[in-house]
Amino acid sequence: MNPYKDYNFREILQGISKTEFEEKEKKAALLEYEEFEKAFKCNICYLCKNFLNSFVKDKPCLHWLLLPVGITKKDLLRYLNTSEISFYKLEAYLRWVASTETPFININDSEENKRPNVFFSKTIRFRNIEWALFCSNSDKEGHIGSKEGDKPHWHIQIYQDKGVFIKFTDCHIQFSDKDLFFIEAKEKLGDDLKFFHFKGLGLSEIEHRIKEESFDRIDKETEISENQKTACIMKRTIITAKKGHKISVDDINEAIEKHINTKESLKDIIAKKTKNLEVKTIISPSDNFPEMIIRNQRKKKKI
Repeated sequence: MNPYKDYNFREILQGISKTEFEEKEKKAALLEYEEFEKAFKCNICYLCKNFLNSFVKDKPCLHWLLLPVGITKKDLLRYLNTSEISFYKLEAYLRWVASTETPFININDSEENKRPNVFFSKTIRFRNIEWALFCSNSDKEGHIGSKEGDKPHWHIQIYQDKGVFIKFTDCHIQFSDKDLFFIEAKEKLGDDLKFFHFKGLGLSEIEHRIKEESFDRIDKETEISENQKTACIMKRTIITAKKGHKISVDDINEAIEKHINTKESLKDIIAKKTKNLEVKTIISPSDNFPEMIIRNQRKKKKI
């Protein structure tokens, strides 16, 4: 049970400027990110100041989630189960780490097909490691009468080199006091006070942009990625000949070459070249994001 259920957040925040609050949070987050980024580039943990690949048994730290040499499943479980870990700090840390490799593409935080009984489900990837973070609505409240998980908690599953290092059922990680305050504030205040990641954005941001921004703008501003494995958006162009006309392969190849060289929209190039073709472009997130790993599923489920 969340101890902040009966808090009147609107009364607490009365007199506080929404804009000032959001700007203050953004500034603090960006300053911390800059500290993280500077240290990470030097292979140093910005929190404990040790090397990222170092494991000191009596100095637990978030960078243990990167599975440094020497750490065991028992060590990491002890840290996760006994430390006062903030879920939202841990999530932000993993998002930042994943984004050092490439923006967006390593984070599947899609909300599109989330099951009604799921509070959150996110899968984050970095090099040979995947972290699946999961919390059902009943996990969020705590399982009353249960020997384990009677308090609000969440679960994590960790893969290393495709093998399972920690399973969802290995631990019930309690939300910190700050987490519980944050969770209840979000539910009570809704859109009146926005909470979002300033760094470490993922698939949900791509979905939002596709949904909210104009089609023509996305079509014109996106470019062909030099490395298709890091592409965030997939554009599929369907070309059909109008009645009584045929498609010229040479014209299509010429249009594609011009699109690659000039970055001009393929749809616009073909429209200028001929009125005898109909062009339809479908824009969607690419298939490069990690699969969403959901608890109580025998197999990974792609969302």
